[in-house]
Amino acid sequence: MNIRRFNIVCRGTRIPAGITVAVTADLHFRDSGTAVEQLRELRPDIICAPGDIMQETDQFSIHECFNEKGFTFLTDCRKIAPVYYSIGNHERGMTDKNRAILADAGITLLDNTWVHNGSLTIGGLTSGYTSGIPKQRNTPPPDVSFVRKFAMQDGFRILLCHHPEYWPAYIRETDIELTLSGHAHGGQWQIPFTNQGIFAPGQHLFPKYTSGVYKNRLAVSRGMANTVCIPRFFNPREILLLKLVAE
Repeated sequence: MNIRRFNIVCRGTRIPAGITVAVTADLHFRDSGTAVEQLRELRPDIICAPGDIMQETDQFSIHECFNEKGFTFLTDCRKIAPVYYSIGNHERGMTDKNRAILADAGITLLDNTWVHNGSLTIGGLTSGYTSGIPKQRNTPPPDVSFVRKFAMQDGFRILLCHHPEYWPAYIRETDIELTLSGHAHGGQWQIPFTNQGIFAPGQHLFPKYTSGVYKNRLAVSRGMANTVCIPRFFNPREILLLKLVAE
């Protein structure tokens, strides 16, 4: 698993300088390989999983055979650092039974909710796909009222938001300091020596937000698994490690 490191410059009075955040997106119930061992060596302060770790948790158990790898990954991560997990389009939602399993394992599920951790306020914006994954050209809107409420909270605000295309539409004009996303899979093929992907769900051809950090406020992971038959090109699977630093 590739590790990419970025500094996030924190401005103003709410500066949690020195905190490191690992972003682990889009495992898609695959084997995590060496990711847990790598995270153990990285020793992040928190681990954030912005969606698509498991599949159809709105109706199937976390303990179903196809979800067990994703759940095991999250529980192994919890032995390293606090884990915050938000709902992507492949989870589609979460049953009450699955919520209880996650809570018992010490994993914080953020389903249009937020929690406080010291100087951090960490929220999760749930995917607009709440029942199935229909063949829509445009991504359904999320709960925009949650975004507004979260933006009014105290602390340095980190928002887990599976879809990077939500950021320009609903988040960029707020005061939310940092948004963590996945979903784009790095554009599947990256044009060499650029940061330009070829195609991403929700953004289509030549997507704008697929990989890395944008405007010091949006961090997009290329994801931890290859999920389609078309191989990745100049686009390795990855974990992002973000360090919050003072200006």
